Amino acid sequence: MWAQLSAFFHVIRSARHDLADILIPCPQVLLDLKMIRRFFLIALALLGASWVDASMTDSLRAELSGMPDSAQVKLLVGKSSAVMYSDPVTAKYYLKVAFEVAEKPENKAFYPKVVNHRGTLAWIDGDYKAALADYQLAEKLFQESGNPLGAAKAQNNIGLVYRDMSYYDLSMEALLKSAAYFEINKDPYALATIYTNIGNVCNTTHDLVQTEKYYGRALTYFTELQDTNGLSMIHN
Repeated sequence: MWAQLSAFFHVIRSARHDLADILIPCPQVLLDLKMIRRFFLIALALLGASWVDASMTDSLRAELSGMPDSAQVKLLVGKSSAVMYSDPVTAKYYLKVAFEVAEKPENKAFYPKVVNHRGTLAWIDGDYKAALADYQLAEKLFQESGNPLGAAKAQNNIGLVYRDMSYYDLSMEALLKSAAYFEINKDPYALATIYTNIGNVCNTTHDLVQTEKYYGRALTYFTELQDTNGLSMIHN
């Protein structure tokens, strides 16, 4: 068991973000690679407006035609999520269209989902302050609209951004709050993800006892779920 956990500590360095509407897993990279990536994303942003041509717009409008607004928002956020690492310009275009739908007065319930996703795109850009602001707003709006599941997902994201900003106590507070919701609602996949995130924070702060505790919980859920991705991270 300890050998498995030891491997887990060394392999799992990036946060688990793969709940729906939660940040997607992205391996951590060295600082110089982050700087190169940041430069590349800025360059894309400067050039990107011309990349979204009229044919794409027409095609998307045709695809959305006849869909209820809720389905449109789900589709657009899904499309944005699918390309947010490989093509951030297109991801932001889909986000823009999603906001056009979600900002309608009658679509108040959909708006937090789009705000949450905007936070994810900001996180990818390395703009942690903007990401944190969006996740906090999304959590507030989810709570106000009676959507505790959405709020719990946003709390996980808040915890991840705080970790990236080195505010580890605040990160733990947000992640534990998120975990509490999923414990009550018996969601093993969510718990495997969030306990991995908590273990990452503990590992970063060199709290080996808590690292073992939370990675162990994650390991239990990954095993129960036969999650090949989670288990492969342990055994690699």
